[in-house]
Amino acid sequence: WTRIEFGDVQGFGFLGSTIFAGTFIKGVFRSDDNGTTWVASNTGLPRQITPPTTSVSVLGFTTIGQKLLVGTLYDGVYASMDTGRTWHPSNRGTEGTVVNSFAMVGQNLLTGSTLGIFMSRDTGSTWTSVLSGRRIFSLAVSGSTAFASGDGIFRSTDNGSTWTPISPTIATLYSSNAVVANRSGVFAGTTAGVYFSSDAGNTWMAKNNGIAKAVPTAFL
Repeated sequence: WTRIEFGDVQGFGFLGSTIFAGTFIKGVFRSDDNGTTWVASNTGLPRQITPPTTSVSVLGFTTIGQKLLVGTLYDGVYASMDTGRTWHPSNRGTEGTVVNSFAMVGQNLLTGSTLGIFMSRDTGSTWTSVLSGRRIFSLAVSGSTAFASGDGIFRSTDNGSTWTPISPTIATLYSSNAVVANRSGVFAGTTAGVYFSSDAGNTWMAKNNGIAKAVPTAFL
């Protein structure tokens, strides 16, 4: 590995052969050569002014066709139609929010934020709140079922339109930083370790052998 200095990386995005890295301080970096070299690509992104410096924070990525969407710190969603070279607001309904993650379920695009979950039916141009009052850090989809984690774990079985808390043992007692779904089931990273559900979140079991004291923040 070779260390590349561009700050605290929050996530990666991909569009065609181009790789994007979102950072907490220095915004978006773009690579057109499989990660060998990187260039800053922040034209149009909002800047947070924290004297004596200004910063650009990007927390998550998603793509719809040739549109690239990013989640920002306190300014909602921004979009690019030219492979990340320039950006414009795509945040109607998410203004002022910290956007952490994205997921597509059916034809609906979801975003997890510090104000809850927002849904877009027009490829990210406008957004509507579908879960409020809970911080959401991570989203995952398995078939037509969507899962969200943050201040608890939540499930939607109607393409993201409505959400319910699942498994009080986890959703009420522990916060969850990450959730991922695959063909075998759903994994949740909580302040009490990793939990697994094989029945779409109806029941959970601990999966902490070897990582009993860890607080998972991401899955691959």
